[in-house]
Amino acid sequence: MTVEWTTGRATAAPTGCPARDRGLELRNLCGSCDGRPRQGQLRLPRRGMLHLQGETADTVFLVIEGTLCETRTTEEGRAQGMRLLGPGDVTGTEALVSGRYQCSVEALTPARVCRVPIAEAEARLATTSLQGVALCRALAVEMMGLRERIMVLGPMPAQERVETALRAMAGDDGEWVRLPLNRRELGELLALTQETVSRCVQRLKRAGTLQTQGRRIRFLARA
Repeated sequence: MTVEWTTGRATAAPTGCPARDRGLELRNLCGSCDGRPRQGQLRLPRRGMLHLQGETADTVFLVIEGTLCETRTTEEGRAQGMRLLGPGDVTGTEALVSGRYQCSVEALTPARVCRVPIAEAEARLATTSLQGVALCRALAVEMMGLRERIMVLGPMPAQERVETALRAMAGDDGEWVRLPLNRRELGELLALTQETVSRCVQRLKRAGTLQTQGRRIRFLARA
């Protein structure tokens, strides 16, 4: 699939841009971009690839819109979902220490990301302490997310894995939310088969905990 680079300037500065509060120190990078940073923004269609595992790593990416998924392929050729990415998340940080990306990143929905070339990130790290502080925050958020995944993929039974993952993606009880991934993809993320995910979803529905309409779900309020 093709991707679209956007350049130029918007008429007004964006409000509530997730990149301004999380990730690399973006006040310097975004302060005058008016929504169109100098490096350009990358727009990805659904199923568009941000980068592939093993490709040369020279850029850190900041998610502005949409949902993406990091996937790592094992030596046996099995795809394992690593984590979901949403607005404000940072991906590609391995580029700071490795010459190759360790995961592939695919857009599950139409998405928009900002790119920070490693050369520029390193230059800013050398000149402003705020850049380093924000980078530490970004890596800490990533580390906490990976710890949560270890807990989910470790001793937690399949039923609890599925419910925990669905609740993390769902809104408040009673609110309909469209899932960004299908049951096969959810299984890859949770190290479960698609059939196991389907059985777990059916149990939640029979228990009166969950309602579904295609890819849309909602949890009912607990008694």
